[in-house]
Amino acid sequence: MNELTKVFKINKPHAIKGEVKATMLILLGSLEMLVNKVFFFKQQGVYQQLTIKNLKKTNSQYIIKFKEFNSINEVVQLRGTVLYLPDKELPTGLLTIIEDLVDYKVIHNDHEIGILKNTFTTKAHTIFEVFLHHNNQIMLIPYVDEYVKKIDQKNKIIILDKVI
Repeated sequence: MNELTKVFKINKPHAIKGEVKATMLILLGSLEMLVNKVFFFKQQGVYQQLTIKNLKKTNSQYIIKFKEFNSINEVVQLRGTVLYLPDKELPTGLLTIIEDLVDYKVIHNDHEIGILKNTFTTKAHTIFEVFLHHNNQIMLIPYVDEYVKKIDQKNKIIILDKVI
């Protein structure tokens, strides 16, 4: 199998028509490029295929409808599954894997407050663990628009709009 990149982690079924709620594991400019793409997931050690029919963003998650499924009973098995896309299907230069943001400087109110030390995904969204310079403690920041204003990949900084 070609090189694969983790793109989504399926959290749970959504509604009765075979949709799922998922967390995106990469930063990507356009969602439209993922529609009609064939994704892969591992089931009992074997890669299976799924095609995204529709994709929309909610507050901090994504609602995905697959061509292959039409009911909640068919997608319940996908809970906790990671969806992969072949690297050749992803744009170069526009893609950042969230795990690669580790060691980025974290800025708030034009001051560096810390360094991103780890990321992890909850059922709701991705969380940034920021090591704070002023007190040597860890602050958890949800990766949602309300808190994260911008991620500058060129300068390796994360600009926060709000802190907890």
